[in-house]
Amino acid sequence: MATTPRITAKAAKATAPATTATAPHGTTHTVVVGVPANTVPHLAMLASLPVPVALAAPTAPWPGWGKAVTITGQGWRGTAYANRGNVDLRVPTAAAAAIAKAVPGATVRGPGANYVRLPYTASGTPSA
Repeated sequence: MATTPRITAKAAKATAPATTATAPHGTTHTVVVGVPANTVPHLAMLASLPVPVALAAPTAPWPGWGKAVTITGQGWRGTAYANRGNVDLRVPTAAAAAIAKAVPGATVRGPGANYVRLPYTASGTPSA
């Protein structure tokens, strides 16, 4: 009798597509966990910010929604968390203030003022 291979929840989760809910006109696009981080639109838009923010390992596998990806700026390192409607950055306080000042719609968050929330639009730009 043939047996069906058992797929664990962890294995299924690693390959499950993550669909964004913010695409215009009801359309969606799929981002798959494990693709290079620089191909995830939410993270790719960091390169277009007026304050220099770069992925430390742009071709590293993307870990998924809400998972940390290392970023760098001028003289600092931090983390970015891509969520379906925004990107949260955990950076030094001075960098958080500079990013929030330069990017429309960005807000400084957290008790240490070292988190910046960047609203995301499907066009790949922060929303105001």
